[in-house]
Amino acid sequence: VKSLNLLIEKKFISKISKNNKINIFVRCRYRQPLVPGILNLEDKSVIFSEKIKNVALGQSAVFYLNGDQIDDSLKNKTILLGGGIIKNKFF
Repeated sequence: VKSLNLLIEKKFISKISKNNKINIFVRCRYRQPLVPGILNLEDKSVIFSEKIKNVALGQSAVFYLNGDQIDDSLKNKTILLGGGIIKNKFF
């Protein structure tokens, strides 16, 4: 993705990432179900756990977290992490 925008403080990013990778949920289309994936902060890439249909360049990818990744008080909550614009896709 390009124009990656994370809406979470840096202290939480270091808490939730391992080797600059974060387990996330992604939505690329309005009302599309959330799909598990991994956000690589180094190269700003997303690897989906399943194949996604109809992903278009220039479209937004929105990232979410399980709340308990940040704090136990947020358990069972889905937290908006941020997003970016899809610039490449690989199959």
